[in-house]
Amino acid sequence: MPNQRKPKQTQLDLEHYTELYDFAPVAYFTLDHAGTIRETNIAGAELLGLERPKLIGLHFSAFVAPTSLPRFHALLAEVFTSYRKETCDIELQLVGEVKRDVRIEAEATVTDDGQTCHVVLVDITDHIQAEKALKESEEKARQMADGVKDHFVFVLETEQAGGGHHHCRQNLSPKFIGDIAGHTYTLVLAGGRGDRLKHLTEWRAKPAVPFGGKLRIIDFVLSNCVNSGFKRVGVMTQYKAHSLIQHVQHGWNFLSHGLNEFIDVIPAQQRLNDAWYQGTADAVYQNLDIVRKNAPDYVLILGGDHIYKMDYRKLLADHVARSADLTIACIDMPLADAGRFGVMSVDKNWKITDFQEKPEHPVPIPNRPDRALVSMGIYVFNAGFLFDILAQDAQNCASSHDFGKDLIPCLVKSGRVFAHRFTDSCVNMVDNEPYWRDVGTVESYWDANMDLIQVVPALNLYDDDWPIWSNARHHLPPAKFVFDDNGYRGQAWNSLVTDGCIVSGATVRRSLLFSKARVGGCSYIEDSIVLPEAIIGSHVTLKRVIVEKRCRIPDGLSVGLDPVVDRQRFYVTANGITIVTAAMLGQ
Repeated sequence: MPNQRKPKQTQLDLEHYTELYDFAPVAYFTLDHAGTIRETNIAGAELLGLERPKLIGLHFSAFVAPTSLPRFHALLAEVFTSYRKETCDIELQLVGEVKRDVRIEAEATVTDDGQTCHVVLVDITDHIQAEKALKESEEKARQMADGVKDHFVFVLETEQAGGGHHHCRQNLSPKFIGDIAGHTYTLVLAGGRGDRLKHLTEWRAKPAVPFGGKLRIIDFVLSNCVNSGFKRVGVMTQYKAHSLIQHVQHGWNFLSHGLNEFIDVIPAQQRLNDAWYQGTADAVYQNLDIVRKNAPDYVLILGGDHIYKMDYRKLLADHVARSADLTIACIDMPLADAGRFGVMSVDKNWKITDFQEKPEHPVPIPNRPDRALVSMGIYVFNAGFLFDILAQDAQNCASSHDFGKDLIPCLVKSGRVFAHRFTDSCVNMVDNEPYWRDVGTVESYWDANMDLIQVVPALNLYDDDWPIWSNARHHLPPAKFVFDDNGYRGQAWNSLVTDGCIVSGATVRRSLLFSKARVGGCSYIEDSIVLPEAIIGSHVTLKRVIVEKRCRIPDGLSVGLDPVVDRQRFYVTANGITIVTAAMLGQ
């Protein structure tokens, strides 16, 4: 019996081998002594761009680029002489002038039909291109590392857009960018009180204020860091830091400490004396031991309370290319709003010539009398330079120890301080408009959230190329809308409704419901922001209202219809936005 089954088993083995050969992911060829194709598999036919039957009988050399023919013929001659396995790289020239780089591995055998050569081809086109790009990147990195500005390449794209504007972008070396990111330590200043946000910062720091349905304000700057490849980050806290610390520790603990990647919380610890931070410069100075421990070449200092998307790699590359001591990210804004920020003037090379912190009369941009160039509170320092100036400032009793008020105005006069245009590093702008918001007031906070519900918002939260990470509660169920009776229908229009929300027979219009919000029957919510875990009772009406976290709105309450009445219990802004907290309701 075993001997009778042997031919069948042999046939099965042959079929299995044929299947493996035909469907192998690499290209196989069998050539005769003259280089004629005798056999190939599917991958081989796909590589050469012809059907398998049409390839049989053709000379393989017909597909070899002229510059590679000598190497190919030498390979065949060596294989059929030595019967050793030989390897070389050649270029194929295929149908339609398509060229592919391949690695060819050949070995000759003797069969009943004579000498044949078994050839394996591996497409290495991407590998070759990557090697070329790497060599170019290394050369650019060497040039940039020399600090010679002329070696920093700016490419002017001449494609026209809209009204004939030209767009300028930086041609950056990926290797160089990776190097400087790895030698940079990032400090996020996240201890601000945010007094102008009124009751929203009564129990939390401004960077911890919820935003956009399921985020916190600080998530934007931390996402920018991670997306840009800057993964050595210290978050400095001070005012009412508990919720911020919890958020960072629970939501941003996914980096690998084993690879020296981290986002650490640095609470104010009064290391040098009994005083809290006196200014932004003093905050950094009091934590220089932590900065020095990380041995950076560059220090990136960021505010934790702005909404924007920015690729910090371009900022850092700009800084190094200009051999700057300090580089400040800047944006132009209406002159009427500029007095709340540091206002700068620059020369034709973007070297800052003047800097005034929150001036009463901001200096406009030349030839643009209605606009001013303002600091975004984003700084890149050479580490050694930063250490020196902070030590000097600490000894200056007349200083308020603030970057904008004291250090930068002096450095502009004596150092190499440059401006970096936000338009050069803003990520995925909508209609070519850079998005940067200081949501420091109730009105600006409400406006920025309301913009997100537009059909095409100025800030795209659905951007897979530049995601905004957070402490997402993946365990929460989807939002739910229940009941479908006339006058008692769960529905939402032009709104953001996030995970865990339930809308029961209520209408939500142009509003944001944050995680786990609940809305009761026959309630109507319009132009409002309902923060996490708030519960809205039945027959409630809310218009232009911000409901604080875990607040319970009782049945039948109407807010936002009469500001005079609302001011008796709640906080109402000058333009009619009402804040409702649990304490205001006696909860």
